[in-house]
Amino acid sequence: TGRINVMNKGNTEITNLSLYDVTGQFIQYLQEDNRVDVPNGIYYLKIDFKDGTSKARKVIVSRD
Repeated sequence: TGRINVMNKGNTEITNLSLYDVTGQFIQYLQEDNRVDVPNGIYYLKIDFKDGTSKARKVIVSRD
C-alpha cells in the first residue's frame, strides 16, 4: 500500500481523484487518505475540480 500526495497550487477545490491504468481503465477512486494498493507501473491520476475542470497527471508506482 502506498500514498499519492497531491499538491493543489490553484484556488479551486479538488472534488475527486480517480486512478486509471495506461489503457484508460478505471482502477479506483482515491479516498481522503489517498492510499493506493496497485502493482508497480504507470498510471494516470484524474483530478476533478469544483469549477468543473479536470487535469490528468502521470503517476509512476515503483516499490523495491
